[in-house]
Amino acid sequence: MTRRDALRQFGRVAAAVLATAGVGAPVRAATASDVELLDAAAAFRLVARLERDAIVLRWRIADGYYLYRDRVRVTLEPPTVAAGPVRLPAGVRKHDDIFGDVDIWRGEVVARLPLAPSPREAARKVAIRVTSQGCADIGVCYTPNEARLELSADAPEAAPAVAPPRGESLLDALGARPSPRRRTP
Repeated sequence: MTRRDALRQFGRVAAAVLATAGVGAPVRAATASDVELLDAAAAFRLVARLERDAIVLRWRIADGYYLYRDRVRVTLEPPTVAAGPVRLPAGVRKHDDIFGDVDIWRGEVVARLPLAPSPREAARKVAIRVTSQGCADIGVCYTPNEARLELSADAPEAAPAVAPPRGESLLDALGARPSPRRRTP
C-alpha cells in the first residue's frame, strides 16, 4: 500500500468515525493532494451591519464552497432586544449524501434580521450570535461555525476574526505532501 493509498484509507476511516460520533460531518476524504482547505471563517466570510431597523448579515462564500441555508441560526444578546425572524434568501437545491435534499448558497448572500424601533436609537448596542455550517465541493464539511459580533451606533459593522494562514494545510499536517517547513531525507 502506497503512502497516498494509506492516507486515503485513513481519511475514509476518520470520516466514518467523526460522522458517527456527531463531530463535524466529513463526507469523504479529499482525493487531490494539492487541495488546501480554507478555515471556515475565510471560506464563509461574514459581515454584520446595524441599520436603523435591521441587522444585515452578508456572507461572501469562497469559490468551491457552499453554505447550508437551513443550518443558519441567529440569536440576539441581550434577548430583550425585539427582533423578528431572520429573513433568509432562497437557496439552490442540492442533494447531500448526509443531509438529503437541502438548499445551499454560493457566492454572496444577504440576510436581514428586522429590529423593533428603539426610543433611544443612538444608545442601542446589541450582540448577535450567528451559527452556520458549510462544505467544500471536494466533499469536506465543516463543523458548525459560531461567531459572536457586537454592534452599536458607534461601531455599526463587525466581522469575526479570520485566523492568519499557519503555513500548513490540513493535508500538509496529515503528511499528504512535504511541507516547506519540514525537511525530508
